[in-house]
Amino acid sequence: MIKFHRLIVFAGCMLLMAGPFNLAAGRAPVIPDMTGKAPPAFANGRRVPSIMNELGMVFVYIPPGEFEMGSPPDEPGRQANETAHRVQLSQGFYMMTTEVTQKQWMAVMGQNPSVFSDCGPDCPVENVPWSQIFRFITRLNHLMKTKQAHIKLSSSEKEINAPAGDEITAAVRRLQYRLPTEAQWEYACRATGRGWFSFEGDLAALDEYAWFKGNSGGSTHPVAQKKPNAFGLYDMHGNVWEWCLDFAGPYPSKPVTDPKGMATGSFRVVRGGSWYYPALEARTANRSFLLPGSGNYNVGFRLVLTP
Repeated sequence: MIKFHRLIVFAGCMLLMAGPFNLAAGRAPVIPDMTGKAPPAFANGRRVPSIMNELGMVFVYIPPGEFEMGSPPDEPGRQANETAHRVQLSQGFYMMTTEVTQKQWMAVMGQNPSVFSDCGPDCPVENVPWSQIFRFITRLNHLMKTKQAHIKLSSSEKEINAPAGDEITAAVRRLQYRLPTEAQWEYACRATGRGWFSFEGDLAALDEYAWFKGNSGGSTHPVAQKKPNAFGLYDMHGNVWEWCLDFAGPYPSKPVTDPKGMATGSFRVVRGGSWYYPALEARTANRSFLLPGSGNYNVGFRLVLTP
């Protein structure tokens, strides 16, 4: 089990922990479907491989596919809750290339809850309860529907800040901001990788991709300073843990399609490790959880766009 310390608070106040609990817990192969299936946002045969909004959030397309979720029994640092099982994701989705930053949070919510507020506007927002994130998401979805200039750019090399009748703009506006499911998060993190982390190489290479206890200097850092994974996603390992949509619970033992976790529960899943935790806590398969009403200076989030 991972070790962590807690900041004690009075009853009725928000629980603040130095880090999330591990559930009782790569070499998991990823086989993405690269058959050319069109992304959710497209029109007249024109694909939208990435999307940018007015807040500078960039989303890249993650294709549908199958992968082995969890970890093999001999993976270092493995916990018992990482039971390997086959997962199929039948639909592609767009994932934010970075964690949500303090500047982006403030632009929508008007205040900064982060403990590391002196880290700067491009550092990940943290100390945000899962429940508060849904207020943030609700406001973003309202902007998507009502503000013409909210969508700014597509990497299909055309501005899609276009009239409402533009088919690509309309297709993008049909998408919604959400938290990723745990399966979407792990699939995107692996990015066709087969090891403990998203990159090819041993533990020593983690320094090139992540902020963790061994190199963080005891705080968060601005996003996208380390190398991205093969899907172009930054800080999937380290910097801050990332909230997922799912309730915490055991994995199934049989293959599943588009899993969304337990129907009910007390805790929500967080993934990826943080600046405070040692290297093996940043493994792709590592799972931890936190009470949804808890703010935490180790935990932030990134978003997905899906139909």
